[in-house]
Amino acid sequence: MLEEPEYRRHRQEEEEEQQKDRFFIIRQILNICFMIGAVVGVLLYILGSKSLGMYVVLIAMVIKFSESALRMMNIRK
Repeated sequence: MLEEPEYRRHRQEEEEEQQKDRFFIIRQILNICFMIGAVVGVLLYILGSKSLGMYVVLIAMVIKFSESALRMMNIRK
């Protein structure tokens, strides 16, 4: 059997990698928002209003769930 030339394999691997990480930047931004929201929410819960801290943490969790959904969509393809 004939093997594909090296340059063709390399180009296909690059295209697959780019396709695989098409949500990478969005996921990183969502992760940063989640981490900031979680820290701020915990600090608010401990140092200030417990109900406001709880709401901030819940919003951060929604952000994390959306990031996880993007990751799952990326795995299936």
